[in-house]
Amino acid sequence: MYDAVVEINDIDLPIWVADRVSQTPAYALLQDGGLVFGTMAQAQARLHPLLINSRFIQQLSLVETPELHPYARHHADLAYRFLQYAHADAGSPDRCVFVVPPSYTAEHMSVLLGVVKPCDFDAVGLVDQAVAAASTVATGNGVFCDLHLHQLVLGAFMIEDGQVVRTESQSIERLGLLSLHEKWVRIIAEAFIQQCRYNPLHDAAVEQQLWSEFPASIAQQQEADLFEFQLLNKHQVKIHRADLLAPVVALQTQLLERVARLKRPVEQILLSHRLAGLPGLTLNDSRLLTLSANQVTQAIAVQQQRICSNTETLPFITRLPLLEQGAVTGQRGPGVVPSAKSAGLRKGSHFLLDNTAHDLAAGPIYLNCLGSAIVWSRNSGAAAVAVLRTAETGWELARLDNHPAWVNGEALAEVSCRLSRGDYVQLAEEGAELRLISVAGTGDET
Repeated sequence: MYDAVVEINDIDLPIWVADRVSQTPAYALLQDGGLVFGTMAQAQARLHPLLINSRFIQQLSLVETPELHPYARHHADLAYRFLQYAHADAGSPDRCVFVVPPSYTAEHMSVLLGVVKPCDFDAVGLVDQAVAAASTVATGNGVFCDLHLHQLVLGAFMIEDGQVVRTESQSIERLGLLSLHEKWVRIIAEAFIQQCRYNPLHDAAVEQQLWSEFPASIAQQQEADLFEFQLLNKHQVKIHRADLLAPVVALQTQLLERVARLKRPVEQILLSHRLAGLPGLTLNDSRLLTLSANQVTQAIAVQQQRICSNTETLPFITRLPLLEQGAVTGQRGPGVVPSAKSAGLRKGSHFLLDNTAHDLAAGPIYLNCLGSAIVWSRNSGAAAVAVLRTAETGWELARLDNHPAWVNGEALAEVSCRLSRGDYVQLAEEGAELRLISVAGTGDET
C-alpha cells in the first residue's frame, strides 16, 4: 500500500524505504543563479546568511521568500523543490505516507498536500506523529516530545476505548536545535576570546568551520568533564561541562514546565530519539520513555490498512488502535507485503476495494476492468477479465482472455498465480487496487 514513510522534521527529514533511511536537512540556499538544498546548503549557511532559508518546513505556507527570488516565490515553492530533491535522494519511491508533527495545523496540511500533488510521487497517507508513535508503547495518557530545527514540539494524547487519540499540541519557539547550536557557538566563541584572544566570529569562513565541526566534537566528548575545541590548528580551548551544557539544562527545564501545563495529567513522556540524544539531557522522571528512530515507521507497517488510502482527499489520522506490547518487534518495513510467489501463503478473509471490505467466503469473485476501475460480481455469467477463487493454501487469481493484470505492482506473465493476505491486484496499469486482507473477528487473523 505504500513504499516509503516521510517524517516531517526540518532537522533531517527522514525518508524511510524498508529499513533504510535517507536524511536531508531542510535548508535552501541561493547560489550561482540557482537553488541548492540539504547538506550542501547547510554547509554554507554562515557564509551567505542573507541567501539561506531554513524555515519553509516549519512555516509551510505562502509566505514570500524575497531572498530567493526568482527561483522561489514562497515557502510552498521551496517545499516542493526540496521534497523533489529529498525524494530523488531516497531512491524515488512511488507511494509515500506523510507523518506530520503535532504542531501542523489544517492550513499546514492543506499546503503540504498541494505541494505534494505535482511531485513525482503520490501521498497515500497522512498521520499524526504523536499518535503513530504512542500507538506502539502507550500505557496511559501522555505526551510525545520532539526536537525540530526552530522549535520544540509537544503532542498530548489519551487512551480512549483502546485507541490512542491526539488531544492537544504545543510548540515552544526559539527552543529548537538551531537555537541550541547558536548558544553553543556563543559559549565556544567566548572561550576562544578569553583563552586565546581570538574571535572566530569575525571571519565568516572560520565561523562556518566552527558551525560545521562543533556538533560532532560535542557528540564525541559528551561524557567528558572538560570539552576541548580547536580551530585553524593553532587555537585550542577547554570548557567545563556544566558551562557548555547549560543550554540543554535550560531546555529540559522549560520542557517539563510545559508538560506540567498540559490540560490532562501526564502519565507518560515519550521522547523522540532526536531529543533524547542531546548531550547533557538528564531528565530523571519515571514517566520517561525514549523512542527509537524507526518507532513511527514500525507502527505504520502494522497499521497501514488504517492509514493508507487511494482517495484524492486523504483523511488525517489522529486516532489509532493501541497495539499490544511487542507488536512492532520484527515487523517488516514500509510497503513490504507478501509476494504472490512466496512460500507459506497465508489465507485472506476479505478483499478491500474502494475502501470497502467484502467477504471472500461466498465463492469465486469475477472481476472486470472499466477504465482504471475494478468492478466485481459473484455471478459466473457476468462479464469478466479475471476471476479470484480459493486454492489449497490461499487464493488464486486467473486471467481470462489473456487480459493483463498486475500483482503487487508487477505485470503478471502467467495465466494464474497464488495470492495471500496483503497482496494487491490491478487490472489496469496504475489503476485501482483490490487487496486481500483479514478482518479481525473472522477467525483468520493468524
